Amino acid sequence: MTLPEHGELIARTILNAQLVMLPAVHMSNVEQPTEFLNAVLSE
Repeated sequence: MTLPEHGELIARTILNAQLVMLPAVHMSNVEQPTEFLNAVLSE
């Protein structure tokens, strides 16, 4: 978990990185498990 602007910086810095923001309050992997797994496993 990080601030959105930090996530954007990280995504711009890492080659082929993709920023995915899920609608969650604190723990996206618990609150949105299917969406989280889809984002992590996507290419």
